[in-house]
Amino acid sequence: MAALGHSVRRKKANRRSLILVALVAVVLVVFLSVGIISLQRENARLAESRDALKENVEAELEKNEELKENKDAPLSDEEIEDIARDRFGLAYPDEIILVPEE
Repeated sequence: MAALGHSVRRKKANRRSLILVALVAVVLVVFLSVGIISLQRENARLAESRDALKENVEAELEKNEELKENKDAPLSDEEIEDIARDRFGLAYPDEIILVPEE
């Protein structure tokens, strides 16, 4: 009879161990799934960012080529005037310059 009681206890202990192992496995699967989903979202965000940066690089390369082609071309009067105003703060003698308050 003592052997029968020992066998029942052993089965209960084995059952508890299996439940504990299954619970740990479920928890691990949940944590790993959350981590994978988070990484996939981050990967998608970084891919979008990479694509936007590639577009910016292409646009800047095109702009650079355009500037290289036009570097020896003479500036128009309007372009010279814009440079004088923007870079050097120059104005015509009869002009009044209004500066906005900050």
